[in-house]
Amino acid sequence: MEKSNSNLKIALIKWFPNENPVAGGEVAFNSILYILKNKYDVSLFDCHKFKIDRFKHKNLYFLISKPTEIIARNRLSLKLVKLGYIVYSGSLAGNFEYVQPPVSGPSKFYKFYFQILNVIDWLSRAGKNNLKIVIYNSNYTKEKYKINKKDIKEYVVYPSTIEKIPDVDFSLKENIIVTVSRIHPDKKLEKLAEILEGLNYKHYLIGFEYNRNYTDKLKELLPNSEFIINATEEQKNDILKSAKIFLNTSEYDIFLLTIPEALSYGLVPIAHNSGGPAEYLQKDFLYNNNKEAKEKVKIFMENYNFDLFTKMRNEAKKFTLKEFEKNLIDIIEEFNKNK
Repeated sequence: MEKSNSNLKIALIKWFPNENPVAGGEVAFNSILYILKNKYDVSLFDCHKFKIDRFKHKNLYFLISKPTEIIARNRLSLKLVKLGYIVYSGSLAGNFEYVQPPVSGPSKFYKFYFQILNVIDWLSRAGKNNLKIVIYNSNYTKEKYKINKKDIKEYVVYPSTIEKIPDVDFSLKENIIVTVSRIHPDKKLEKLAEILEGLNYKHYLIGFEYNRNYTDKLKELLPNSEFIINATEEQKNDILKSAKIFLNTSEYDIFLLTIPEALSYGLVPIAHNSGGPAEYLQKDFLYNNNKEAKEKVKIFMENYNFDLFTKMRNEAKKFTLKEFEKNLIDIIEEFNKNK
């Protein structure tokens, strides 16, 4: 893509400390950075003053690193907006936002903790809301997390990380079920025990480990599943190339980037009938309870063929990075023209 000749100034401020993204919002941030820096001059900032590993030293990260990062990020966002930048910082202090809210977790502690962070956020930007452009990653997100402010432009744009549809040999497909997910209680992975019971298919659970106790619990519940914790991209992709079914367990998820990825490898996605997936997947692929999920896995495994494989891969084309790029650039250019 050719660089734009406009004098547009764009700043992106990271809110996550790790270099490699883990959660969906972090992956979307990196995709937006990749797209924008290929078109415009983009400045990237990191406001983590205390580099504390959020997985090895979780309590210190929550108590020190995250609150100070929010304060620094909001102050920088306010300053950059005054200097005429388009600022994407995951905060109302910026004037551009791609809404992909983080999951606070099911426990009372996490809900209380996020309430405290919300107070810190509000105080550090003095209650100011600079937003001019708001993009939601699904209609479900727009309905559930709508930002109420006058004079903002709102859009719904599905995210993507698929640069191109991968080369996959249909003849290598086996009767394999795969689940790709963060290993976290909010993903409801314990549902797999009931869904997979009695099904004589190989199952892989691939994911980033957030909670060791939860992982150990799942290993007890799923003795016949193969766990690949913190898998490399190559490991994950090799399994996706040979699998037929992608089984997701989370409910009311806002989008799920793993589903378009699975489609691109020709897998049939079986997902809960809620949230973002319910608006972009065919009803045949959605379940309302574990019994329905089991039946759909059996039906699509038994009837998997080349036509279905090809159909899934064609569906993935709607979620390519090229499509995401086009929509995002159109929005930026419209804002620049009318500001």
